[in-house]
Amino acid sequence: MKRFLRHFIIPISLIVILSICVAVLYLRSDPALKNVIKRTDTYTTQRVFDKAGILSSSQKAQLKELIDQYEKEIKSDLIIYTINQPLAQYAYHNDYLAVMKKLADNIYDQTPFGYDVTDRSGALLLVNFYRQPNGKRYFYMSTMGYAKKRIHGGETAITQHSLTDIGSAPFTSLKDYLKKTRRAIKYGFIAPKNTVLIVLIILVIISSMLHFWYAFYQRKAQDLTTAQTYVDGGKGKMLGYDNTFTHKNVTKRYDPPPKNNGGGNRGGGGGGSHGGGGGSF
Repeated sequence: MKRFLRHFIIPISLIVILSICVAVLYLRSDPALKNVIKRTDTYTTQRVFDKAGILSSSQKAQLKELIDQYEKEIKSDLIIYTINQPLAQYAYHNDYLAVMKKLADNIYDQTPFGYDVTDRSGALLLVNFYRQPNGKRYFYMSTMGYAKKRIHGGETAITQHSLTDIGSAPFTSLKDYLKKTRRAIKYGFIAPKNTVLIVLIILVIISSMLHFWYAFYQRKAQDLTTAQTYVDGGKGKMLGYDNTFTHKNVTKRYDPPPKNNGGGNRGGGGGGSHGGGGGSF
């Protein structure tokens, strides 16, 4: 037992430490949420706009109740907007998702939505139940401000993970979407329910493989490295070998890092631009 623990103490310790770190990151919300001040100017408090008529009055009320609860936690507006509209006349080269993006951003800006005055943080989900000429229906998630910064380009992942069955089960899918959006904004990353478990399993497998490889290498080295290895016929004659680095002069030279003359899109929040992503069903 002691031998077993001696071999596995390092991998087990690393796994425990990594598990604690993952749990802390997963459960810790952003302290900046405590300092956000809600808007007091006049704007609509409606959050579920079912223009496509796919939800019952009871379902809309339940979604609104869930949204009210989440908005207090994440200090961001959450809007659901369904339509039933053909887009062929607006889609250049049949890029229906680009049209959905423009519609979602315009709806957000023209209402206007946004939890606070300066940042206008929020996320609007636009779902079009009209089947376009290519046979697909589309959804798009538009984000802004603090919500955009926290989701950090994960809008496509959120929508595709939660809206796969929205055509057949819209109410259940929308509830799942709200839960994933709330989790992404509050904790700052997107993680399916089993992500932490999967990561830990992978760490266990990798740690075990590295440990067994190291133990095998050590045992093999011990088996080969004996006194007889370095003598010829027991007469004490060194075996011939060539160390290529024996007579090599090694010098060090400092190479400065290249200058960064350009700049890509670094993402992040802000009051002026939208983030977003979507897909089809």
